[in-house]
Amino acid sequence: MFIILFFLAAVGSSSDAAEHKQTDRLRLGEPEASDIAKCIGESDQPDGFAETWYVDHRSIPSLRPEEERRGYLVFGRHWMDLIFPNSIPERAEIIDGLGAFGAPGEYEPLTFCVRTLRELRGLEVKAGELVLQSGHRLAAPEVQLVRCAPRAWRSEEPLYEGGPVGVMNMPTYLEKARLVDVVAGRTVQFWLTVKIENDARPGMYQGEIRISHQQGQPCRIKIKLEVLPVRLVEPPHTLGFWDYQRPYKGEIGTIGQVYQMMSEHGMNAIFARASHYEYDKKTDGYDFSRYISIDNAGKVTVTLDGSSLETSMEAAKRAGFKYVIYHPFLQDLVSTNVEARYDRRVLEEQSAEEVTRVLKRFEGTKDYETIKTEITNFNQKYSSVYSQAYADLYVDILREILRDIKRRNWPTPLVSAWDEASSNHRRNKTVYPFVLRHLELRKRAGAITILNHCSPFMEGEYGEYVRATMKYLDIAMPTPRLSLEPKQTSGYNATLAQLVQAFAKEGIITFNYSLSGQTGGVFPDLSVVRFSGGFFFHTLGRGVWGNIDYIYFRPEGDPYNPVDDFHPVKQRWSHERLWFFPPREQADRLGGRSLALAAKREGFDDLRYLQTLDVLIEQAQAKTESPEVQQVARIAAARRKRILESFTFTDKALDSNLRKLWSRWDTVRVTEGKKPTVSGHFRLANGWTFSTYDRSRRAFAQEIIKLREALKFLGEEPGHDS
Repeated sequence: MFIILFFLAAVGSSSDAAEHKQTDRLRLGEPEASDIAKCIGESDQPDGFAETWYVDHRSIPSLRPEEERRGYLVFGRHWMDLIFPNSIPERAEIIDGLGAFGAPGEYEPLTFCVRTLRELRGLEVKAGELVLQSGHRLAAPEVQLVRCAPRAWRSEEPLYEGGPVGVMNMPTYLEKARLVDVVAGRTVQFWLTVKIENDARPGMYQGEIRISHQQGQPCRIKIKLEVLPVRLVEPPHTLGFWDYQRPYKGEIGTIGQVYQMMSEHGMNAIFARASHYEYDKKTDGYDFSRYISIDNAGKVTVTLDGSSLETSMEAAKRAGFKYVIYHPFLQDLVSTNVEARYDRRVLEEQSAEEVTRVLKRFEGTKDYETIKTEITNFNQKYSSVYSQAYADLYVDILREILRDIKRRNWPTPLVSAWDEASSNHRRNKTVYPFVLRHLELRKRAGAITILNHCSPFMEGEYGEYVRATMKYLDIAMPTPRLSLEPKQTSGYNATLAQLVQAFAKEGIITFNYSLSGQTGGVFPDLSVVRFSGGFFFHTLGRGVWGNIDYIYFRPEGDPYNPVDDFHPVKQRWSHERLWFFPPREQADRLGGRSLALAAKREGFDDLRYLQTLDVLIEQAQAKTESPEVQQVARIAAARRKRILESFTFTDKALDSNLRKLWSRWDTVRVTEGKKPTVSGHFRLANGWTFSTYDRSRRAFAQEIIKLREALKFLGEEPGHDS
């Protein structure tokens, strides 16, 4: 159980944080100024961190008279390419228009940057409606400002061996646009989001953006957005987050608002910090009396009215989620009741019989003696858990809970056995005996079960336990390093493809655990998030049918000071994750969604295009009576194959990080005693540039349109079977 500590201390003065309260006007100062020195100085171990700088070696291009008069340059760069306050444009990047394409139901990002040549007061960006020549309209794009904030490299990843952890002022989240006063020589990025309604007419929509400030004439840049004649199907994958840790105080909205935001970014599931009990912080115990009662005859009555599970389930239902994952935590309730109802000797006899049966599963394995000791010790410590009385009552209670959930037409529950059982078992050797016992009981109650951090290829008793649990497991959710070499996959000892194959052989669905989780609020690695949310499922993640990221909202202290929670003795590394940043009035921050969350939605859209193409190819391939349609399908399938095989996956790229699949800077200069710097692009080393993603999506769209036309020629409604 982790507890969020919310420290509301204000962030000090900087280029991105004023000392006054939130205002209608934002001041952005010198690009070199930041809060990092203050953050490090206030940490418990200031020597453990070092300010890391982004360096742009380009020179400002030769200015044209109208640019000098205007006082700024307008330039475009791909939205996945991080823009810093000291980023410098090249002449080829100077723009007077923006373009994009999308399908009905999509949200499309449009971004541009303003590089100030002199101080600008009252800089303002406004966008108008987008209009089709026929008169049909799309609402004006939402205008947001990209804000920077101090972010720490993972404390397990020092800048060099034995050295400090780097802390950078990073472009981090999107904030509602307002008037901005900007010093000379600073770059400001604006982010526009167009919502293409489901009923939008196909065609080229046009509009404009007005950029103005108090000292000169406004500038206008054009927008062209092509709405494609495409209907995207929803992918079958389960995508979601852990929501947040207790206690949640509503910093970023109600639970309903938070789930709705997730839904708008492609999520359809939630791992909820919710259940049918009241948690007592003093005793670290659970009171079920308001929601579950057991009469003298052992009859179970369940009502979820007023429970946190009801709150999460109702919010998930309104958001359109398919699944809610949760931990029942019923063991204390069941143990207390059976121990009060049954003679201790009866329970011991029942438990001994069950333990004997369970241990027979492990006879002949090389770790039998270890497992026998662990299960025996568990049974001695929790003397009733292996009894038949415990099993019957546990199954009755969970079955009633599942019935009540179904009766209310809530999303389907996925019942988790234990969070990160393998790592917890290292500290507490009762974890896997508990997991094995309760997975079986939960299956007996009719639950859909899920277990994370698991691999049947683990060494020692860990692998034996996992192989034993697979009989009762519906969904396995490992979090392997995405190596191509099994021995480079940490404790899993298998590639992701091998895990998928092993689980599928037992009828188990594979999800992935937190593939892009580290990017949320740590370093906004936009190419990792986009890839892991879309193309991953058709390349490295073939056969993976879901991803649940840890965690949507978990600040450990001040969200705008990433190192204030570091402890020099405990050596605690930060769990801080923020896919949505809270407002901080004292720091003049309005808060908003992270850049990583925006990238996650784009990955989801990539997945939708791929899923739509897959469905149409399959439909067209089935038209044996029409060789022409089958030929269109063959061409589309070949183009899809070429694109997906153009990724370059190597062990060097996949294993370049201590824990996760992260990208790297083009250049990192780290010398002991000198200021560390980075430069160039920050991206996933998979052989693709930022623009390759969009060109590939456009290629898929072209094939989708051709397939739709071919199927329509046969009088069919394309994609109807999806």
